[in-house]
Amino acid sequence: MAHGTSSDTRKSIIAAGAVVLRTDDDGPKVLVVHRPHHEDWSLPKGKLEPGESPDVAAVREVLEETGVAIHLGLPLPDVHYEVTTKKGTRPKTVHWWIGIPTDDDATERTPDGEVDD
Repeated sequence: MAHGTSSDTRKSIIAAGAVVLRTDDDGPKVLVVHRPHHEDWSLPKGKLEPGESPDVAAVREVLEETGVAIHLGLPLPDVHYEVTTKKGTRPKTVHWWIGIPTDDDATERTPDGEVDD
């Protein structure tokens, strides 16, 4: 089924995140998280809470998943893909921004089932 056709009535999952960049004496750095449940590395992102805007969700998700407080820079292109759920596949859209750390000191984050490193 083509994306965006009138027969696509599945509710889309909306998420937001940031590509957090920092430069130090060793060069540019990109912040990623390890997700043990998925056994992968990912950019910090997550689903919007009810009534939450994508920009607010992006800042919240980065802080929750990494302990790094950011402000948003330039928006990046949205990413659209399909995810598999218990009820089948659903379309997902992730809104992205450049994330700029507000200071060099990240809050210590306790590893959990969502993000462990």
